[in-house]
Amino acid sequence: MTFSLKVKPLSLFDSKGKNAFFRDLTSIQLMPSGVMDPGLVSIRQEFLLRVLTGWVQAIGDTSSSTSGTRSPPLPSNGPNADWWPSLCQELSALLQVNPDILKRHLVCELYNQGLDLRAEEVMLEVEDKDVLGSQLLVLTGQRLSYSLLHSQSQTQAAMELLARLPPTLCTWLKAMDPSELRCPLVPLSQTSRLVSRLIEILPENHAQYSLALHLLEAVEALTTED
Repeated sequence: MTFSLKVKPLSLFDSKGKNAFFRDLTSIQLMPSGVMDPGLVSIRQEFLLRVLTGWVQAIGDTSSSTSGTRSPPLPSNGPNADWWPSLCQELSALLQVNPDILKRHLVCELYNQGLDLRAEEVMLEVEDKDVLGSQLLVLTGQRLSYSLLHSQSQTQAAMELLARLPPTLCTWLKAMDPSELRCPLVPLSQTSRLVSRLIEILPENHAQYSLALHLLEAVEALTTED
């Protein structure tokens, strides 16, 4: 199967849906009650999230090394075709999955892959910016943690900056796990832009807003020293 996903199609349907597959098309079918089992919705959601992750990994090989101000065009067919996210959105409506969860997941996966330009494009469509901001805060912390603590090309300037960071931020960065990033080696300019976007979408009364400001200061200082 595309994206190497192993899924039993019937597992995405309830008993009425499964029975419909094995009845004559002209027979009268029992209509769904409209109340969907949360467990089934969770299975459907997980399936769509895995499809989006697979798509991001598929386009990563062709896009991650491309620089510029615009994302390169994608083909019209195959695993890295440009219509996969739209298809998942259409299926989410049919399968009663929250489409905003898929959009937020796609944004995070694109940033995880280092495809920041594509992530910014999808970010415009996200409704719950507060939740997205919290998710991206962790991803930003992982990037900065890699640059300061885990990179083999760790510089003296980075070590000095780490010593100057607020204790709470330093402790938080040490708790981050950069190994979760598929593309930790991204230019600092991209991470700086990400933090700026993060501050734009987080309300000032957000519990993590001050942490985002500290991250921006740290990234800007690191960029200056770079």
